[in-house]
Amino acid sequence: TNTDNGATQEHTAVTLSRSGTTGQLNHDIWKLIVGFLVDDLRIRRDFPHKPTTRSTADSLKAVFNEYAGDSHNRGMYGHRMYGVLYPPTTGDYSFIVELTQVSCACSVEFWLSTDIDPRNSRKLLATEVPFMISRDVPAAKISDVVRLNSGSAYYFEFLEKAFDGMVVSEVKWRTPLENKFVSIPPSSFSTAVEFDKTTGQYVESPMAKALLGPLPILVLQVSAVN
Repeated sequence: TNTDNGATQEHTAVTLSRSGTTGQLNHDIWKLIVGFLVDDLRIRRDFPHKPTTRSTADSLKAVFNEYAGDSHNRGMYGHRMYGVLYPPTTGDYSFIVELTQVSCACSVEFWLSTDIDPRNSRKLLATEVPFMISRDVPAAKISDVVRLNSGSAYYFEFLEKAFDGMVVSEVKWRTPLENKFVSIPPSSFSTAVEFDKTTGQYVESPMAKALLGPLPILVLQVSAVN
């Protein structure tokens, strides 16, 4: 169990192994969801085990209006990208969630585990753009520095919720070999669970059970703020 400011993330105990499709990420989308906060997605009974669509992505960049329906439902959706990172070299890393286009209220979160186990995840980044308060693209927040080891695997999640508009966002990193934030290359990530495009289902595995059900694995708890 891992906790951040009242949000508790619970994962089933499981024996995990390093596997997955390199250059791909798991990508789940929920449609017709009101609200602009990630918590509006997280508290739903069908999150995370029953998304509207399940697929894969080839980058940590999300373009939200790709999934827009008719004009009455435009922007009412959320997404969850998740997978495993493989740092190319050992050293200190920083992350940002870069918002390049924002025409609506939205929020994003980036979680990273201390290893491949989702139970050890912590929230590194969170950004909110409140509805009718600011439509300007906010400056990207920089995460705390985390030390990652080459040859190790780290589970991550990228969550986003938007309402009535377009959002383009991307998780980037600054490695020990670079002095600026860059896109994370496909060689440095893989899916957390295998996705069968023929059947439309995930391949049975301990990681799939831990992340996707059968019981909900993410719950919201209310706690006092000091």
